[in-house]
Formats: sequence, structure tokens, C-alpha cells
Amino acid sequence: MDFIGRVSKTFSDTGKKTKDLADIARLNGKISDNNRKIKQLHTEIGELYCQEHGADAEEAFSSRVSEVQKLDVENKKWNEEIQKLRGMTKCPKCGNYCAGNAMYCTSCGQRLLPENVVVCQKCGSVVEKGTLFCQYCGARLPDTGTAAQDGTDSSAGIGADPDQEASSGEEPGAESDSASEDEQAPETRHCSNCGAELDPDAEFCPDCGTRVD
Repeated sequence: MDFIGRVSKTFSDTGKKTKDLADIARLNGKISDNNRKIKQLHTEIGELYCQEHGADAEEAFSSRVSEVQKLDVENKKWNEEIQKLRGMTKCPKCGNYCAGNAMYCTSCGQRLLPENVVVCQKCGSVVEKGTLFCQYCGARLPDTGTAAQDGTDSSAGIGADPDQEASSGEEPGAESDSASEDEQAPETRHCSNCGAELDPDAEFCPDCGTRVD
């Protein structure tokens, strides 16, 4: 074979090897994709089997199913500890986690705090029902129907200091300014009954239990 023929054959062999390597890489990629899908299906099959046969698993699977159930119980226990450390409260009715000072569950409306307490809307503290002012921040609490012993209307500002109110620095138009700020932030929702700020996914008000429209 002359020189030109040998060179041509070399280029031809090199090109074929390059194409073969590309085809091998492409096929290996397809195999890897299928293996990932198979692994995912195995996981789904295992989860489905545990759900359907958790109580009557066949002997070949019973030990593994039992181990899965044990680990799941541990995870739920640790998750509850995490929520407690975050200051959250678990609703006894639906299992939803709410803020520790939430009066009602934001998912199902179940009352979470005792009937004899209310939540200060300014600082979030839990105080005894009938208290006129929050013992932690001094804010006036909503009228809970408990009138003063001298017969004075509790809604008239019992115990309020006129000088303090006059020097509070609030201008007559302060409320309208706040309203305009609320209009500028439509993403913030408030309870139509008590005015408490609501979480985006709340179905019930955490302070008064009113269903959110």
C-alpha cells in the first residue's frame, strides 16, 4: 500500500473510532438514565408496599417494613421536638403546627388556648381574660365583656392617662396613613373580624378563630 493509501486508511480508522466512542457515550448515558428511573420506581414500589401491607407484610419483607415504620415514628417524634423548639403548637384536631400563642388553629379553626386567656395583639403575650392592659407591654386589650366594678364602661379607656395619650405623638391622620400603607402592600392579609395579621395560607384567624374568606 502506498503512502497516500496508508494515510487515508489511518484517517478512516480514526474517524470510525471517534464515532464509536461517541455512540458508546450516548448509549451509556441512556443506560444511566434508565438506571435512575429504575431506582426511583423501586423506591415508589417500596413506599407503596409499606402503605398497602404495613400490617400484613410477607415474611420476606416484614423485617424491612418494620424497620421503615420504626424510622418513620422516630422522624415524627424528632419533628415534634423541632416544632416545640421553634415555639410551635400542634393542633389536637388536625395536627397542623401553629404559632405558640395562636388562639385558634389556622388550618381547621380549633381553639388552642384555654377559654380564660386572650392574646395581646401588640406583643403576642398570653394574658388572663378580663385584664384591661397587657402586663408585659402595657397595651390595652380588647374588651372581653368584663366591666369594671364601679360600673364604668370598659370601652371608655379605663386607666388610660390623658396626658400620655396626648403626648403619644400620633397625628389625627395617622390611621389614614396606616390604611394607605396597607393598600400599598396587598400581599398582607388581615382578619375581617379582629384585624389580626394572617399567614398567607391561613384558613382561620389565629386570634379569634374566624374563617378567612
